[in-house]
Amino acid sequence: MRTIPDSLLESAKLDGANDISIALRIYFPLSLPVLATITLFYGIAYWNDWFNAIMLVNKENLFPLQYLLMKIQSEIASLQRLQPGIHVTNLPGEALKMATCVLTVGPIILLYPYLQKYFIKGLIIGGVKG
Repeated sequence: MRTIPDSLLESAKLDGANDISIALRIYFPLSLPVLATITLFYGIAYWNDWFNAIMLVNKENLFPLQYLLMKIQSEIASLQRLQPGIHVTNLPGEALKMATCVLTVGPIILLYPYLQKYFIKGLIIGGVKG
């Protein structure tokens, strides 16, 4: 908000705008790229969080995909450590792990194009000329 020029505020006041209309018509539209970036980062952090599932969720059918992926990887690692001669055919293969990774990354990949227009708009927007 500090980087928004004061001349925009002054010109809006000269045009008779009050503080609420200045916030809604000038500051918030110019801040959309920042808000979209924060929303995307917060969404990714929350989507990738599996620790809350360990602490808060008791029902197995409510576990998030990230927790299931972590559980698969830790079970495979512990089985290989405890039984070094175990056959690879009995364990979930790399294909299952990669398929689970694709499922967990999918919603973020689908969300990004909707937020990308705000990133581009933030680069080309210019409120003050000269």
